[in-house]
Amino acid sequence: MRWSYRKKEKGRVGGFGRRLLPWGASLLLVIAGSRGFCQTPQTDDGVTQVPSSFGLESVSAYGMYVGSVSAGQAGGLNADFGMGGAATLHWVSVRERSDISLSYTAAYDGRLRYSSLDALNHMLSFDAGYHLNQRWQLRYSTAANVVNMEQLLFLPNFYSQLAAVPATFDDLTNAVLQGKFNNPQLIPVVTGVQASVSPALLLYGARTLSASAQISLIYNLSPRTSIQLSGGAARMQELSQNDPGFGAITPVLPETTSGSVNLSLSYSVSPRTEIGIQAGSTRVISAFEDAYYDQSSVFVNRTLSRRWFASMHAGGGLIQPVRLSTYLPVGPQYSVGGTLGFKTLSQTIFVSAERTFADVYGLGAGSSITVSGAWNWAVPGTNWRFEASASEARFMGGFLPGINSWQAGGGLTRILTRNTTLSAEYSYIHYNGGPNAALLAALSPSAARLVFTWTPRFGVQRASR
Repeated sequence: MRWSYRKKEKGRVGGFGRRLLPWGASLLLVIAGSRGFCQTPQTDDGVTQVPSSFGLESVSAYGMYVGSVSAGQAGGLNADFGMGGAATLHWVSVRERSDISLSYTAAYDGRLRYSSLDALNHMLSFDAGYHLNQRWQLRYSTAANVVNMEQLLFLPNFYSQLAAVPATFDDLTNAVLQGKFNNPQLIPVVTGVQASVSPALLLYGARTLSASAQISLIYNLSPRTSIQLSGGAARMQELSQNDPGFGAITPVLPETTSGSVNLSLSYSVSPRTEIGIQAGSTRVISAFEDAYYDQSSVFVNRTLSRRWFASMHAGGGLIQPVRLSTYLPVGPQYSVGGTLGFKTLSQTIFVSAERTFADVYGLGAGSSITVSGAWNWAVPGTNWRFEASASEARFMGGFLPGINSWQAGGGLTRILTRNTTLSAEYSYIHYNGGPNAALLAALSPSAARLVFTWTPRFGVQRASR
């Protein structure tokens, strides 16, 4: 994949209330410091551009209804009401040879009935790139989430984030398929590493840490050919073991650590088609396994028409256990996957599916299947938009066969003014712990919430024309 960037112009109500006061006071101080930002300029194609700035991105307040949760022999939680708020700080710096994006969100969730489940959640992402010269580029990104089950329900997956960016078809396909960026808002989404937001995070209990980091060195051998070397690490773990309020959900895994290194070569056959080869190795360490996953694959990225684009990959590899395991398969294994995208003036749709022999969670599974999808609908010039997403993770074989989880959700948003919106959102997760994990055999959390959001800096982003 070639990387380049062309810069454009630019249960106790009283106690619950008392617990919110310190957080609310801090939020007001942040809001007070956000005044004085100018509005974002727009280009002729209608795409909102991000100037270099630091400040408050958005503030939101919400009320929510959380459905009951059954957790097998561990008991469960009854339905409950709650409220909360969130604030996002964002720093963007885009220059001729470098780009930096930093985003931090703090979100407080409070329950009326289960006050012990009140939690302050954190979401952090950082992405930076620097062009050493015309041929060499260095990129680094990291992301980390500390979230409870309610926040996990509403965290957007990668394709939801991508579909929500107001971008033209050319900007979107250039970024996703070829790594060329005319729209700065796409840079941190496409190039940045993602902390896991999969419903499979419930493997680690009701409150989890998910963190990832990656560094990449890209060499543009020619205008059509590039080589990329990257290395990364990830960590997922439970955080509820010392908090009795989260004990209703028993973790299957206490923690998982992984590290990887990858080398890829890509070549643009034409402005619409790119092909390449990739090879790498990943080590996954958990309570159930310690193994290397060595794999290689070929890929094809293509713009199919003025509305459709796709990417496909296929390959194989071997599993090399470090700690003896009788559950991991032996011999050559295969992986295959692809993504299909659709973009019009009012709609953006992504569908992705992948079958791998790697198990990033360290369950010791023989293979895993992940499916994701996102739909964003926003007619230019209107004040309404709708978004929906779904994802599934399924694990076959291994120490705990039959584990699977899926999530579905959506939201309807009304733009009230240039700087305010009102959204109604719903999300549902179904987790099946499999025949050997009876404690988590029936876990289906759900929640609905009404969210009021204020975006003081650049106003509400509308669909591109």
